[in-house]
Amino acid sequence: MKNPLRSGLVLVVHDVTVPIEYRFYEDIGLLHTAIKGGVAVQDVTTFFDRIENLDRGSALVRELTDFSKLTHLDISDDQVDGLIALIRGMYARNDMSPRIACYAPRAPGREIAQRFMAGVLAPTPKLRAERFDTANDALRFLQVPWRDWSRLDLDPEDFMSPRHP
Repeated sequence: MKNPLRSGLVLVVHDVTVPIEYRFYEDIGLLHTAIKGGVAVQDVTTFFDRIENLDRGSALVRELTDFSKLTHLDISDDQVDGLIALIRGMYARNDMSPRIACYAPRAPGREIAQRFMAGVLAPTPKLRAERFDTANDALRFLQVPWRDWSRLDLDPEDFMSPRHP
């Protein structure tokens, strides 16, 4: 069940059935998406259905996609390709030109972030995206003011050097 909360200038949506949660910080134009645990195709399509019509208020939104807590995918390679096509279409249908930072310090998030960037960025030149090993670097790329970093739903360890297995 969807449970949106408004807290100041932050819209938070949690869904207990989907391991993808997002927070939209309206005052700084940041959409922070966190993917936790395992993810299946339905989780991703449900998430994008929900955010596609989110009023972001600006054509220059920042997107932080946090893959750091992704543990596994219940998605085949063909399904990943289909989801990337879906996401590419979503960006093509609207006028947004976001900066996208994929915070993905380790597998499997790193591989998914790289596939996302290759599949979405090449045919969509208006987007600017990069993958990062630390939240620090991702937030700098997005030009999120340092004073706002503590408001974000990130663990202190996200700001340290990545741990590689």
